[in-house]
Amino acid sequence: MRHFRAAALAALAATCHYLIFESCAVAEENERPSPVTNPHYLIELAPFVRLPAIRRELRVNDVQVFDLAFIEQEAKQRFEKFKEQYIPLATPQERRDRFLQYRADETLFRQFADAVFTRDQLNRLKQLASQYVTRDPGDGFGILGREMKKELGITDEQAKALREKSTAVAEQLQLREAELKLELEKLRAKLRAELVESLDPAQRESLKRLWGDLVPIPQ
Repeated sequence: MRHFRAAALAALAATCHYLIFESCAVAEENERPSPVTNPHYLIELAPFVRLPAIRRELRVNDVQVFDLAFIEQEAKQRFEKFKEQYIPLATPQERRDRFLQYRADETLFRQFADAVFTRDQLNRLKQLASQYVTRDPGDGFGILGREMKKELGITDEQAKALREKSTAVAEQLQLREAELKLELEKLRAKLRAELVESLDPAQRESLKRLWGDLVPIPQ
């Protein structure tokens, strides 16, 4: 298993600026990250991997979590530097060259991040990321997206049926979400009232003047 140490990675990152960016692969339009192609590039990996369910599923260790966070921090700093340098550039060609250089740097940092994982971890990460970025039921949980439709060979007839079902699913989820929020707020009000009971009568009276009757207020 390959891991990056902070000092070594910093040295690697420092060389990015001097790379001949034309030699680095810059994704073409049809190769940009999507739920089908490298979906893990569509999210911030470090916080995603720290989610308990994702960390358990991938079985990543503390070193991998640290390395990934370090890589993402370096990438963010490089992006801020790119913005500072890009705006003052005078000509379209200078801006284009600087943009391509940034894209090359971005590609390299993504390769650094991929190398933190084992092959099995990376494959599973892509699956989990694809699930994560297609949570919205509005487009059939991603199935009706352009890339996914092409990948699955979804027909127009299937797409029409899926859209109708997606609308019903979205309404069902929205309704259930509202119910759960109300249940949570009812519980919050109940627990708050129980806590207030631990005060003495004068304190409870003062608090009642401030709050009045407790009611659930769903967000």
